Amino acid sequence: MRSFTDNEIEDYLKKHFPHRLTLLRTLSNRNRHGWRNEGDIYRCVKDSCLMAIRFWINFLGFKINREGSLVLIDQQNTKPDDVSIYSFTNQWVPMTDPLISENKILLERVYKRGDKEIAHFTTNDDGEYNTEEKLIEATKVVEELISERLYKPLGKSIPRHDECC
Repeated sequence: MRSFTDNEIEDYLKKHFPHRLTLLRTLSNRNRHGWRNEGDIYRCVKDSCLMAIRFWINFLGFKINREGSLVLIDQQNTKPDDVSIYSFTNQWVPMTDPLISENKILLERVYKRGDKEIAHFTTNDDGEYNTEEKLIEATKVVEELISERLYKPLGKSIPRHDECC
C-alpha cells in the first residue's frame, strides 16, 4: 500500500469521501427530521448505513476475525491498489485508540452485521444490533474516528452532511 500525493488526497476528499459520508449519515440525518419506518426506502437507507459503517471501519484499518473480534488488518497482506487511512496519513489507527477500545463491542457487532447480512443471507440477525439506535450510535463513533484520524491530521474539518450531497 502506498502513500497518496497531495493531488490524490484532494481528489478523494472532494470526489470520493463525500458520497461515502452521505451513505454513513443518511439514517441518522433522516431520523433527526422525523423520517423513519417508511418501507422500502427506509430499508435501503438503513442498509446503506450498515454498509458504510463496515466500509469505514475497514478503511480505518480494522476487520473482524473468524471469532467475531475486531482486529487490525494485517498490513503485510494488503494489495497494491487497496486504499486505507494509511494512504492519507501514513499511520494506522491503533487498537488502543479510546474510540476503538471504548466502543469495541458495538463496532464488532455492527461490522459483523454488515459483513454477514448485507453481503448474503444468514440465519443470525443479531437482533440487539439490528436497531436504528445501534446503527446511529455506531455511525457517531465511526464519524468521530474519521474526523479525528483522517481529516484533522490533514488539517481539514470533516464536511457537514449538507456539504456532501
